[in-house]
Amino acid sequence: MNEFDDDNGLKNEYYDNDGIVETVIPEKEVFTPARDYNILGIAMIVFYGLWNGLVLLFSYNIIKKDYFHFTVAQAALLSLALEVAAFLPFVFILKKIKFEPLPKSEEKYGFGTYLKNVCIVFSLSVIGSIIGNIINTLIKSAGGTESKSGLVDMISGDYYIMLIFTVSFAPIFEEIMMRRMIVDRTYKYGKLKAILTSGLLFGLVHGNFEQFFYAFLVGMFFAYVYIKTGRLRHSIILHMTLNLYSMVIMFLYSQAAEAAGVGSLSQILGANEGETIKALTENSDALMYLTIGLIMTLAEYVMAFIGVIYLLTHLNMFSLEDENQKRFPVLKTILSPGMIICYIALAAFIILPAVL
Repeated sequence: MNEFDDDNGLKNEYYDNDGIVETVIPEKEVFTPARDYNILGIAMIVFYGLWNGLVLLFSYNIIKKDYFHFTVAQAALLSLALEVAAFLPFVFILKKIKFEPLPKSEEKYGFGTYLKNVCIVFSLSVIGSIIGNIINTLIKSAGGTESKSGLVDMISGDYYIMLIFTVSFAPIFEEIMMRRMIVDRTYKYGKLKAILTSGLLFGLVHGNFEQFFYAFLVGMFFAYVYIKTGRLRHSIILHMTLNLYSMVIMFLYSQAAEAAGVGSLSQILGANEGETIKALTENSDALMYLTIGLIMTLAEYVMAFIGVIYLLTHLNMFSLEDENQKRFPVLKTILSPGMIICYIALAAFIILPAVL
């Protein structure tokens, strides 16, 4: 075929050997939003179902019809191994979705930007935690069971194992899964949709109301940072910072409770206020741990307040959509049949234990 152009403009027309003109349509990127989001929903159901199924399989003694008793370290390592095992089919399924790596931003990401983002993360974490606590209070007042994380009680055990688990492995694994694996594959259908999808799934996989709301909010912000910079390390570092700060505060309060002889951290939080304060203030070690913990908590709320003010005065920072980007309906993306089934399945793990 002989290609020709007219007025220096390349045409999609070619002469074949018989002099017949053929029009060739350029190959365009194929978008299949419903298919891709349905695959994502299936992958999440497989991951979460397999993970919880393996946990049950390896933690329940069928012969004695009772649960095995693990130390905190054993439980953490077992959960790690089973989570990785469930992650492998998740990756295999998502290979069916075509994607391109996110474009990397040339904007400088310095320490000032990091501190600003930490304040925003703390603000979203505090707001989400307040909402979660309110929901749990309403559930308890209605005669249900509080939907809470077991992390508080585990802190009283092997603290250093939990520190390594929650500050190193968890942020890296979760950012790879929830940001790189999910955002990279949904980014082309809209940045805001990718952020919402990543945050919602991140909140749901935490499996309880106590963590759902703050995980949902900070998960969206982690996705925003990843999209804005194109570099996963920034969201990983923010994730590590949040987990480390929370772990240190919980450790200080648990040490105060232990020194005062008032039981575990969960017991001190639910104990008689007058008796608890008396026990804590009469012991110098307990008072020291409590004071440092309160100072760190106050600092967290100050940074959270700064984060809220910044968010309210910089709402335009979340204007991410490209005017030239093709728009896709929500019913074919975040509300596709596969995603709706996924939301219902994951939400059932949170709601059913609280109401039954």
